[in-house]
Amino acid sequence: MKLLPLFASSLLAIGWANALHAQDTAQAAEPGSEEDEAISMPPGTIVVTGERIRGQLIVDQPPIAEYDSEDIAAFGASSIADIIAAIEPATGGARGGRGGGRPIFLINGMRVSSWREFHSYPPESVAKVEVFSEEVAQRFGYDPDQRVVNIVLKNDYAALTVEGELEAPARGGYWRNEEEVTYLKIADGARLNFNLDVEDSSLLTEAERGFTVPSAIAGVVDEAPFRSLLADTWQVEGTANYAKAFLDSGSSISLNATLSREESMSLSGLRDTGTGADPIERRTRTDALSLGGAYNRNIGSWKATFTSDAVLSNSDTEIDRRTGSGFDTAETRLRTVVNKATFTGYPVELPAGEISTTIDLGLDWKRLESADTRSAVDASITRRRLDGGVNVNIPIARRGGAWGAIGTASINLAGGAEDLSDFGRLANWTAGLNWSPFDKLNLQLTRIWREVAPDISALGNPRIDEFNVPVFDFATGQDVLATVITGGNPNLAQETQSDWKFGANWQLPFWDNTRLQADYGINRSRDVTLSSPAYTAAFEQAFPDRIERDPAGELLAIDRRPVTLFETRSRTLSFGLSTRGRIGGSQGEGHGRGARASGGRGHGGPATGGGARVDAERSARMREALCAEPPQLDRLPPPMLERLRGEDGEIDQKRLKQLRERMCAARSNAPDGENAEQHGGGRAPAANPFARRSGGGGRYFASFNHTITLENEVTLARGGPVLDQLDGFVLGSGAIPKHSSRLETGLFLDGYGMRLSGRYLGEAVLRGSGLPGASDLFFGDLLTFDIRLFANLGQVFEREDGVLKNLRVAFRIDNIFDGQRRVVDASGTVPDAYDPRRIDPVGRYLGIDVRKVF
Repeated sequence: MKLLPLFASSLLAIGWANALHAQDTAQAAEPGSEEDEAISMPPGTIVVTGERIRGQLIVDQPPIAEYDSEDIAAFGASSIADIIAAIEPATGGARGGRGGGRPIFLINGMRVSSWREFHSYPPESVAKVEVFSEEVAQRFGYDPDQRVVNIVLKNDYAALTVEGELEAPARGGYWRNEEEVTYLKIADGARLNFNLDVEDSSLLTEAERGFTVPSAIAGVVDEAPFRSLLADTWQVEGTANYAKAFLDSGSSISLNATLSREESMSLSGLRDTGTGADPIERRTRTDALSLGGAYNRNIGSWKATFTSDAVLSNSDTEIDRRTGSGFDTAETRLRTVVNKATFTGYPVELPAGEISTTIDLGLDWKRLESADTRSAVDASITRRRLDGGVNVNIPIARRGGAWGAIGTASINLAGGAEDLSDFGRLANWTAGLNWSPFDKLNLQLTRIWREVAPDISALGNPRIDEFNVPVFDFATGQDVLATVITGGNPNLAQETQSDWKFGANWQLPFWDNTRLQADYGINRSRDVTLSSPAYTAAFEQAFPDRIERDPAGELLAIDRRPVTLFETRSRTLSFGLSTRGRIGGSQGEGHGRGARASGGRGHGGPATGGGARVDAERSARMREALCAEPPQLDRLPPPMLERLRGEDGEIDQKRLKQLRERMCAARSNAPDGENAEQHGGGRAPAANPFARRSGGGGRYFASFNHTITLENEVTLARGGPVLDQLDGFVLGSGAIPKHSSRLETGLFLDGYGMRLSGRYLGEAVLRGSGLPGASDLFFGDLLTFDIRLFANLGQVFEREDGVLKNLRVAFRIDNIFDGQRRVVDASGTVPDAYDPRRIDPVGRYLGIDVRKVF
């Protein structure tokens, strides 16, 4: 493995060498390029660049899915957070759980400091959303774990939005309400946003779902009213965001601050105080202050982005003791500062296109302090992380150009190293091939190797005991009430990941705006941290010291703190289909994305307009630089810069404004989704099977993803037993189904909208211990649907003013058919711990949402 740091260092050296070479080539550039040819064209000449708006990504890989403003209107969303939920089937990663959490987000093609900066923006402020594969993340200094979502905002928008929600299960016993106020203004290259969100939900007890729990306390018959299925929670969050582009310096800055508090209370039965019975409560309060910022500017021919994100979080938990009076406390103090700098440039041009190079540097600091009254020593962990990496994308063929007979192809190489104060040096590298043998088909092959340290929360979280948790004892086949212990484990090891990923993205030629995505992933890992192990027969066999029993063999306690597994192996195959378009309108409406540029430098061939022949990609880059906020003047060709200069040799702002108005408005004035080729009688677009010949129109969208888990195995020790988790020998949380699916589809027409969500989980099994009295558990499959119906009353009643203007009313029904997953033992009996009312205590869920935009 000594070659790995050398490999990473070599890539870094290549990146810096490219940067130096870029300065030389910039000085040696000669006039007469195709950009110059474009500038010298007579007024009125039409340059066909394909559909592209400011802020879209220019990368080799085509998007997995994309949605314009009309598509987004069909979501019935209230914020960008709702948009992301609506397109979840397209944003889910294809690497078998690597990375986890949300996808990586860009705003107008640029990194941002955090999700907090934009998640509350209204959907009306969004012009386009693009979803890209995990490999694109490396272009922005991220690991290739999660897909990339690029959100393109409108240039001009201002609104105050007020929204209220009230929701409750159809069976009652519980309610939730949320109120949110959002202000956003986008104008003159600046964004200002304030958001206040308050959410409150009530307690749901076992008694309210029909359970009875006999009590050992004298005078108490049933403890079910004092045992919660859902905690009582309350939270408030206030956010302020500001962003500004500075035209003179060509830079931009963004700042954000968030302050939040969350409180919760849950019940775990009754305790005998000697003078009576009191509920056993667990009370938690978490306060957090988050600050973030980003700065973008051009350094020579390179685009530099600097981001910083700081979080201060205090969490206090009080747990009533099981006997007597009083309570124990668990305190957590978390401080994190994450700094990242990325430098992106195109320093060298090859026959097939430009080499894209991204250099990233990071400095992180985290400190976790935890204290527990049941522990004699407080825990404190501090981690400093210094990392650096480089990503180089090398074009090797371009359709219509160099080696064009094989299509368009590029090689991606990435390497990096990091130094952690508590784990030492870690390395990573990635190699990939991106190939488009045909115009609408893209194939990807990626090899990933890296070393990963466990999160400090897994190492140092305080111990928390939850009493009287219903548990099915796999050794005896009985239902018991046991204590479940969670917290951190300071003895975890660093993980080594070795993965392969194969992907295919096909834009269907017979259905407009429809893409089929297929991914096959192979994951191999050593010294894996299992952050949340579950109690199963396999877990007790592997970690017998984590299970406490009395002399009679009755289960008393389960220690679910993280553990290290020797090796894990998994293989997954996933398929995704996304489509969108116009419904009920004329055949000509809503088409036109087929002529869109394929997405990258060195991609595609020349286009013709008005008798002039221009390289579409160079023109697109020129337009992107000029229409950026602020304009990236150093990326414009010298002849254009000379025309923009005044007599004093400085950029004439009036000329710049006129040129931007002419070039940047050309695209926005065309109907969304159409380009010059369509207006000029270019190739006819693919068919839209839902469009009619005439009349008005609405929008539809659909996104479907199905995942097949082909292999999921765990090896406990070198040469030790291999546990097949698909066959029920599970160590993590819950049974693992072989098949799972996710569906999101919607329709918006004449002010009315509908969004339907579907989820499917296949059958699964958990194996018992094999001892007398033990039993396997069999999980049935589960299919659920959620529906959201909404109406924009101003559009429905054709009111352009008054209270109905921009007023939307929405109704939601989650789990329409009240589907419940059935879990039975070998005799067909449903264990109490897996009663459907425990697995899903909410069931069918009803809600109303009223939203007004001022």
